[in-house]
Amino acid sequence: MLPGVIDRLTGGIAASFRKFSRGRVEARADTPGPARFAGFVEAIPAMALIAVARTGDRGGRCLAVIDGDLANVAIGLLLGGRGDSADPPAGLPSEPSVRSGYTAIEQAVVERFARDHIAAALANAFAPVAPFHVALDYLTSDPAELSIAAPAASCVTWRVSLTVDGRAGSIAFLLPYASVEPIRAQLSRDPSGPGEDRDADWRAHLHTELPHAGMALRAVIERRRISAMEVLRWRVGSTLLLHRHHEEPIDVFCNDMLILRARMAEQGGRVALHVEERRVAEDWPGPG
Repeated sequence: MLPGVIDRLTGGIAASFRKFSRGRVEARADTPGPARFAGFVEAIPAMALIAVARTGDRGGRCLAVIDGDLANVAIGLLLGGRGDSADPPAGLPSEPSVRSGYTAIEQAVVERFARDHIAAALANAFAPVAPFHVALDYLTSDPAELSIAAPAASCVTWRVSLTVDGRAGSIAFLLPYASVEPIRAQLSRDPSGPGEDRDADWRAHLHTELPHAGMALRAVIERRRISAMEVLRWRVGSTLLLHRHHEEPIDVFCNDMLILRARMAEQGGRVALHVEERRVAEDWPGPG
């Protein structure tokens, strides 16, 4: 069940960034893998901010390591930076490597984001599997302050990579096996097995995420067979006459599914399509 949990977590974090950004937000997760606690901590990059969270009700802990690039993006957005620009707000450097550290205000901003969004997204991601309480304990930039597990403790780790308004960053998660031991049986279930309540949760998640999914549209103005000889005669500046009147409808496809019929129009001096018929259900994928 863990890959499904990570997919749900990735969507939740992306949705949180979309609340603050007016630009494009993309997120993807790596495949989870094993790690030792000491090895993970030693690999934490400079300028990262580390969120330490409590999990469950038996003293479990987990880490979310926000790299410097994503920390700068979060700071810029939450302090009023423009969401539609790849340029950082005034006063914030574009490269974390030139910084000597974070101010108290900047750390407080990232701490609030980690508490309200990252920890909340992690708890919500586990919800279809089992109740899994997650609450931020503290935020630090010093790996020496991390003592949530023994150096040789076995853990699972994965990375969520994000691109926000053209700026890339990532969050690396570390979850000691001991922290998920109370729900180990639920995590070992076959995700394709029965479970109406779990299916309802996944449907609700898809209902939230599908409207934000990118899709490529293809407008077909005309279909006709053209001989190879005619194509070979084309040169720069050649004109191809279309056997279609201006008022005739144009089919718009997503892959091979017809979704719209439209007519050629003009808006602001640019060629446009005026939608006249929608060929998918009005309630798909959901209201609004």
